[in-house]
Amino acid sequence: MDKTLLVILLLSGICVPSTSFKNVYHFIKTNMTWDEASQYCIREHTALAQIHNMENASAMMNTQTAGYTDKAWIGLLNSSVWTWVDGKPATFFDWGNDRPENVDTDNACVTIDTFGSWSFDSCSLEKYFV
Repeated sequence: MDKTLLVILLLSGICVPSTSFKNVYHFIKTNMTWDEASQYCIREHTALAQIHNMENASAMMNTQTAGYTDKAWIGLLNSSVWTWVDGKPATFFDWGNDRPENVDTDNACVTIDTFGSWSFDSCSLEKYFV
C-alpha cells in the first residue's frame, strides 16, 4: 500500500491501530484444570489471561467475579521458565507472599487472587479461571 494512502487512512480514522484496543477479560465460574481451562478459553474466547504489565493487571482487577474470593487460573505456567500461553517468556510478575524461588517442576501453573497477587499451584487442580 502506498505510504501516503496509509497515512491518510490513519489520519481519517478509518484504520485504527491495534494498540488502541483494550484487553477484555472474562471470569469463568467453572472448575477446570489449567489445561482444560486453557483449551476452553481457546475455544470460546482467545486464551487464558496474560498479564504483561501493570495496565493489564489493573484491567484484570476490574473483571467482575460475582463475589468469588478464591484463586483463579491465569495463562502463566512453568515450563523450565515462566512462560505465557502464547509461548513468550514472562517479564512482568506480581507475586504475593508465595513468590516462587526454585520451582523444579513443569507442573506449576499460576493463579491470581482477589487482591491481584499471583501464586502457583499444581496444574492438575481444578479452579475457576480468567
